[in-house]
Amino acid sequence: MPGDHRRRVASCLSRMPLVSRSPSPALAPFVAAIWRFRGRFGHAYERVLPSGAMQILVNLHEDELRFYPGEGDAVVQRLRGAIVCGARTNYVAIDTDEQRDIVGITFRPGGAFPFVAAPADASETYVELDALWGRAGALLRERLLAAADTEAILRTFEAALLAQAKTPLEPDPAVQFAVSSFGRGIGVTEVTKQLGMTSARFIRHFSKLVGLTPKRFARVLRFHRVLERRQPGAADRLGAGGRRVRLFRPGAPDPRVPRVLGDEPDGVPAAVARRRHARAARRS
Repeated sequence: MPGDHRRRVASCLSRMPLVSRSPSPALAPFVAAIWRFRGRFGHAYERVLPSGAMQILVNLHEDELRFYPGEGDAVVQRLRGAIVCGARTNYVAIDTDEQRDIVGITFRPGGAFPFVAAPADASETYVELDALWGRAGALLRERLLAAADTEAILRTFEAALLAQAKTPLEPDPAVQFAVSSFGRGIGVTEVTKQLGMTSARFIRHFSKLVGLTPKRFARVLRFHRVLERRQPGAADRLGAGGRRVRLFRPGAPDPRVPRVLGDEPDGVPAAVARRRHARAARRS
C-alpha cells in the first residue's frame, strides 16, 4: 500500500549514513544536491579539500560548527550551527565528531547568487545564516529538528531555500558557459574572448557570482582533475566542502595536499609547487 511503502522508504533512509536527493526542476540549475549525513568515524578530524562551490550547512547534532583553517590545532573558528560556506581554494580541517549529523545544500558553481546576498568577497569565508536570511535563517535549524524524518528534513530545507529565492530564477549564461569551459580545460583568456567581454568585466562578473576569480576557480578544477587521474573513479563525499582526506589532528602535515591552490606561502610559483607535491605523492 502507498502509506506502507512511504514508511518503509523513510525507515531505510533513516539508517543510511548519507542521503542525497536531487533538487526540484526549479532549483536544478543552481543546486547540485540536498543531503543529510549521519555517522561517526574512527578518526577525529578530516581535511576537506576545496571544490569551488558554495554550501549551506546546518548541524543537527549541536548548535555549533568548528573549522580549523590554520596550520596548527590552536586555530579554530567557531560559528553557530547554520552557516553559508563561501567558495574556497584552501583546505580546512573539520571535527568529525561534532559533524556527526549534518544537512547541507551544495550549490553548483555560481548557483548561490539568487538565494544568498553574499559579501563582496565571499571566498574563503563562513557566514552565519541569520546574518543573510534574518529570522528565517535563525529559525531554520529548529524547523529541521522538528521534521519527522530525513525525507521531511530535506523537503523542509528545500522549501526554505525556495522561499529566499529572487524571481525569476534564471541561471547566468556567462557563468554557465565559463564553468563548463573551464571543466574542459579551456583557459581563462580563451573563455573571455569567446564571451566577448573585457578581461576586467569578466573577472568582476564571475567573481561576484561564483565567489572566486576565474583563474582561482580554474585552478581548483585542475587540482581535482589531477586527483581524479591519480584515483580514477574516486567518489566525492558530500560534506563541508566535498572531497576529504583523513586527518588525525588539525595541522598535521600532508605533502599530498597543497595549502593553497596558487603560490606557496614562501612564494614558490604554483608550477614548481605542483611538481613538488607530485613528487611527494609518488613517494607516499
